[in-house]
Amino acid sequence: RFRHLFPRLRERILKLARRANMHEKWGLDLSAVAVRVAEYHDYLKGGALLDLNHYDRGSLVTVDIMLDPAECGGVFETVCECTTQSANSATITTMAHEMKVG
Repeated sequence: RFRHLFPRLRERILKLARRANMHEKWGLDLSAVAVRVAEYHDYLKGGALLDLNHYDRGSLVTVDIMLDPAECGGVFETVCECTTQSANSATITTMAHEMKVG
């Protein structure tokens, strides 16, 4: 359905995925890739997706697009599990990601 309603947006997103693949040197085969899920989230100031169990199973590349100009603020963070050296205990932390113009 996304393919038919937003064909130009879909192609731009796929182009971003291909560009990231080349820039980051992931070496992924994106020749037959498709948009698996397209979601629209509207966040207000202070808003967040605070589900630590949320992840994108089955996604080759996840593309997040911020619709407001970067100077409007906002931080894109993902959860990462970091293992400490003592007793193999795990600590849940977040990692901030730069929003790049694409």
